[in-house]
Amino acid sequence: MHADHPISIDSSNRKTVRFGSGILALIGVAVFFSGCMSAPKNKSDKLEVDFPSTFRSAEVQGDFQSQNWLSDFNDPMLVAIIEEALAYNQNLKAAEARLRASIAGSRFASSNLYPSLNGTANKNRNKRSAASGIQQTPTSETHGVNLRFNWEIDIWGKVRNGYKGDLADIQSAKATYDATRLSIAGRVAQSWYNAVEAQLQYDLAVRTQEALEAGALIVEENFKRGIARALDVRLVRANVASNQSTLETRLRQKNSSARLLETLLGRYPANELMAIGQLRSREEVEAYNNRVEEEIADLRSELSARESEAINKLRRAQLKKVPKDIRADMAEAIDTPASRRTDVHNYLLNKYETIAGVDLERAEKGDKKLRRYREDMQRRISLKVAQKKPIPNGEMAIKLPDISGGVPAGVPSELLLRRPDIIAAERTLAANEQRKFETSKARIPSLNISLSRGTNVRDVEDVLDLVDRRVWSQSLTGSMPWFQGGRLRNSFKRAKANYERAIYDYGSAVLTAFREVENALNNQSSYERDYASQKIAAEESAAAEELAWEEYGRGLTTITTALDAVRRNITAQRSFIQVSNQRVQSRIDLYLALGGGFNAETESDSNS
Repeated sequence: MHADHPISIDSSNRKTVRFGSGILALIGVAVFFSGCMSAPKNKSDKLEVDFPSTFRSAEVQGDFQSQNWLSDFNDPMLVAIIEEALAYNQNLKAAEARLRASIAGSRFASSNLYPSLNGTANKNRNKRSAASGIQQTPTSETHGVNLRFNWEIDIWGKVRNGYKGDLADIQSAKATYDATRLSIAGRVAQSWYNAVEAQLQYDLAVRTQEALEAGALIVEENFKRGIARALDVRLVRANVASNQSTLETRLRQKNSSARLLETLLGRYPANELMAIGQLRSREEVEAYNNRVEEEIADLRSELSARESEAINKLRRAQLKKVPKDIRADMAEAIDTPASRRTDVHNYLLNKYETIAGVDLERAEKGDKKLRRYREDMQRRISLKVAQKKPIPNGEMAIKLPDISGGVPAGVPSELLLRRPDIIAAERTLAANEQRKFETSKARIPSLNISLSRGTNVRDVEDVLDLVDRRVWSQSLTGSMPWFQGGRLRNSFKRAKANYERAIYDYGSAVLTAFREVENALNNQSSYERDYASQKIAAEESAAAEELAWEEYGRGLTTITTALDAVRRNITAQRSFIQVSNQRVQSRIDLYLALGGGFNAETESDSNS
């Protein structure tokens, strides 16, 4: 139940008159007040949070370069996939639609600021029936058009408060969209480098499997020769099988991370993005493999020369058993290719079969040093073959970026004006403050101007005669609510409570942002130290494994020691790849916590 007591000033006349000068003056005042509007000022002074002048965990002082943080990673692939995500990510498109809906809704609500102008056209037919006890009248027709102007004069600023609240809501919605955009860019960057790590871990498992299989062949060959134990064979076979299981795990992780990234890019998760993923680019891998091939060729040439020397040595010893007068002919027969041998050559070879049959196996039986030398060289060649890398299918180099140096974090007060989620919370606070002001003025009298002009004639030909047939009216109405059953009071209490809640939400958002920045700064320093330690561990473990296999080949250590060195190296290499990615992830977290933006080109492209 409610009652409004209007105070009206109405006038109407069918003759030509002019609008009153008092009404025009009121319209001018209303236009003046309506034009003096802008978004609410920043409400950071309402913040009930104390914070220092600098971040406590910052090791590098200076202004934070908020734009173009992607350039720190020097990764063209990262830039490309983030641009793709900003164009096709489904969650970002949904956020953009929500922003448009918020803007459209706010414009609808703010339409109260402006006057309304409505036009109508009507045709009426009237006839009084005799059954009503009154004399019947003929049917009459009237035609008319009307243009009505209506405007609430915002003397107390209530409408302006609502409009400013709408503007703040739009700004909050825009900041929320920016926060979503930044979050998606950061998530894509982190997912990209997680996919890179998964690829590198898989590549490591592949190379490890090849090396273990090559080592197992050496051990099995040694077992056949009686210089290795059955236990050694069992151990290396177990290692090969165990790493094969690890290889499958790494393959699943690689495929899963690639599909996650493809989903963020708005693609079908076909696991095609990382198909080109290898440790290095095609040119780098080919150059590396060429160097390995040259080393393998040198080893094989050295081995072949030593084997030929041993065979010739044994052959010379065997030739001493041949009569002196035919030794030269016998040596010639042995050295001549089978296709070019004469009957004399074949005769000598058949007669002195034991001499002609001198080969590497016979030379090795009489020379233990030669046997150990050949085993060592074959192991070294197998290890070199295992070091070769597969050629990438594409030209893009897949690797983790080599970031170095700290990031200047700026000062905490700047963070309040830069992080989108903080801006959104502050603008929500400003909007709720305006809602509080608006509801507090709901019980103040309102003033409304109403003007109309039109015609109401019998003949349709005269309906547009706005000179002689004109009908007009004008009114200035004041109204004030007297009783609304507590609705207005409760509305104000609700708006006040929402305003107080917004203050605390703003403070919570600021504290959360400070915590994320301090954690990111601290983690960045910690991961830098961890990275340096793991790098040394990886280098030393690789050297230790190579030395262990070398000593095993020479019989200076056991297979257990060699396999332990293999396990340690695998663990060190995995840990180094992992901490390399964690260092990159921490850097991305820092940029997100600091509210980093994008370069101007990306910004303009996304906003166009």
